[in-house]
Amino acid sequence: SFEGMYGMSHLHVFRDSEDRALVWKTGAVCMTEGEKLRLTGTVKEHGEYDGRQQTVLNRCKYEMIYDEADEDSPKM
Repeated sequence: SFEGMYGMSHLHVFRDSEDRALVWKTGAVCMTEGEKLRLTGTVKEHGEYDGRQQTVLNRCKYEMIYDEADEDSPKM
């Protein structure tokens, strides 16, 4: 997280099931490392950082994925 011109921003770097990097910068949500989620968003650009390929996303929506044995998961 970092302070910018428009307030606090959070930089999230995700890895998908094929170890590809997805990057999302937002001021609305601060995720915790290790959380699993289903993420959809608009591709802003494909780029490279520190020699690794990455896809930058914006306008993301997410849904948390809970293990069935997880005690913190919402009950239906």
